[in-house]
Amino acid sequence: MQIRRLIIRRYRGLREFTWLPSQSVNCLIGSGDAGKSTVLAAIALLLAPYPVPAASEFDYFERSVADGFEIEACLAIPENILATERVTPPLWGWGNGRRFELPEDGTEAVLVPKVRGTPDLEIVHEMAAPASDPMPFPVGLRKKLLLARLAGEDRAMRDLRVTPGSMLDRFLGRTELRGTLAGAIAAASRELDLPPEIVTSVRRLAEVFDQAGLPADLHLGLAALPGISLPALVTLLEGQDAATAIPLAFAGAGTRQLALLELSAALAGTDAVVVVDEPERGLEPYRQRIAAQRIIEVAGAAGQAFLTTHAPAVLESMPAGSVWRMRHGQGPVQLTGEAISHLLRRDPAAFFAPFPLVCEGETEVGFNSVFLADRLAAPLDNLGIHLIDATGQRPALDILDAFSAASICCGGFLDNEAEFSGRRTRIAGATVTFVWANVRNIEEAVASGLPAGNLPFVAEWAAEAAGSESRYFAVQVRDRIPGATANDVKTLVAVHGEATVRTALAEAMCRNRWFKRRRAGQVLAHQLLRLGMPPDMEAQLAPFVQRLREALR
Repeated sequence: MQIRRLIIRRYRGLREFTWLPSQSVNCLIGSGDAGKSTVLAAIALLLAPYPVPAASEFDYFERSVADGFEIEACLAIPENILATERVTPPLWGWGNGRRFELPEDGTEAVLVPKVRGTPDLEIVHEMAAPASDPMPFPVGLRKKLLLARLAGEDRAMRDLRVTPGSMLDRFLGRTELRGTLAGAIAAASRELDLPPEIVTSVRRLAEVFDQAGLPADLHLGLAALPGISLPALVTLLEGQDAATAIPLAFAGAGTRQLALLELSAALAGTDAVVVVDEPERGLEPYRQRIAAQRIIEVAGAAGQAFLTTHAPAVLESMPAGSVWRMRHGQGPVQLTGEAISHLLRRDPAAFFAPFPLVCEGETEVGFNSVFLADRLAAPLDNLGIHLIDATGQRPALDILDAFSAASICCGGFLDNEAEFSGRRTRIAGATVTFVWANVRNIEEAVASGLPAGNLPFVAEWAAEAAGSESRYFAVQVRDRIPGATANDVKTLVAVHGEATVRTALAEAMCRNRWFKRRRAGQVLAHQLLRLGMPPDMEAQLAPFVQRLREALR
């Protein structure tokens, strides 16, 4: 069973929402006010396998109860479910992202269930029918659709008890449970071992009733009150025996979450609609990955999963094309492409940052972790900046393109590569992106911008980052100057001239990867800030810092 299209109108924080989700797994990410949980709640309400109580005024957009709300889906249902219905539900055709009246060549048969919140706070489930009035969408059919919803402690308290429509109720198939419970309660009432003082008090009350002409044959016993379901008293217990066991719903948050997930899997097979709000609750990262994998398995090829997450361990487990970014007032945007898939595996935390900054490589990540923290006068985590090592300019541009398409506020810190000048110009106009001018990269900026008297220090910085001796790096500069014999940079400048040494220094830094590690980039930034950023570099970096400061407001 799979939702082909979901429409939400005036429900909670969503005024108008239309979504064509992926056929298998759909993971919603975004800010706290984006409406992710509302989407999941709407699906759960639409397919609720139990009688739904009255709505609350807070279920209506801006609490405008008079306008009502409506949730509708185009739902592909397995034929074996439809075959069990006495009355065939009304079907429509679905193809090319549109709904048609059957028959229509090349279309898939779908059910169109709806749920409405009326101005009287009533919840009405129905099915749209071609060329006729809507038909009821009964609880019996909804139960067969095998919705599994996991959303924290409230779901554990319900779904681990035998309440109408709960997962445990559907799994057990409680045909004879009511009679069994009635007998057990009657037997327990007969066998109550009451303290003597309680027995005496009951006898005194009987005398009072007798004097008042009331029934006086009184006993203490067990009885379910009207409106309270006897099966609802039954819950799963965990312990060595029933006398000392505790309800599983009172276990730790992680145990509850995984128990619900396994119950969903046992109940649903592989064709359920699974709705999970933050599966990471109460779980360590390794168990978060286990939970994510189980959700994917439960959905299978014929089912569908909808989840939200704020956990990198869950996000990195998502299949390609399953992640959607939501923003307040906008529909989900799918995050696709090879660069996005690669980033999900390497750095999933980047997708949760208020401001991801895509860097060309490790040098730029290390450099900016120090430089930007200094210029912005705060740790980058406090500012919401997350530095991404894109491992090259092409993937950096691919990530920036995907983020921009998903309306993710982001920035870039890029080399001046000739091959991608057109793409860089376009992206720089849409994001807070820095590109070196007149030099190719940060190494060339340092080699060309440092005062001549400071050039020998660069070999010392590289040695500090590598845990080595500076003379080894000075030799690498010498080897790039024809006829040079000196083993220190200061002498090379005196003998061969400043311009020649600057060129050789830039080549040595780049070719021998002096600063191509995060730690090395940090050392470089620390030393440049200590000496004072070279004027040419400062002139280029200052406008970028200002734009970044404005974007963070």
